[in-house]
Amino acid sequence: MIRRAQLTDLQQLLDIKELVIADMAKHNIFQWDHTYPNQDILTQDIENGDLYVIDEAGTICGFACIDTNQAPEYETLNFKGPDTAYVVHRLAIHPGYGGRGYASQILKFAEDLALEQGVSALRIDTFSQNHRAQGLFKKQGFNYIGNVFFPRKQEPFCCFHKTIFA
Repeated sequence: MIRRAQLTDLQQLLDIKELVIADMAKHNIFQWDHTYPNQDILTQDIENGDLYVIDEAGTICGFACIDTNQAPEYETLNFKGPDTAYVVHRLAIHPGYGGRGYASQILKFAEDLALEQGVSALRIDTFSQNHRAQGLFKKQGFNYIGNVFFPRKQEPFCCFHKTIFA
């Protein structure tokens, strides 16, 4: 089940983040580190009501922030769609629960959430070396738009867009 995260979930979320960082490092993906995402960011996501978790019988298997906040770096891209979009940030699946379709479930949830609010576009980005995530986004119907550079990162991030319909 996907539900809004609560502050009582915070430690589990931080634990998952550390496991994801270690798992990505094994694949030479250095998208996240010990400064991002941090406890303050996840707490703010929860307090804003924008962080969602996959909860299986009390165990959090993954999470993502879903909101309308677009990185300023996106302004350099031509998304070929409406300016207002739901953006999926900080998508993470516990490595022990990978391969079960949870990331796809979160993306579908984001799509449904956007449509409920009358928003017809989804956006997401990922580190250029994260080929697994890029493949997932393409499989879920997202189109590659271009690259942006974020502070403190030497490699670009690939940005994706999906127009959604009711």
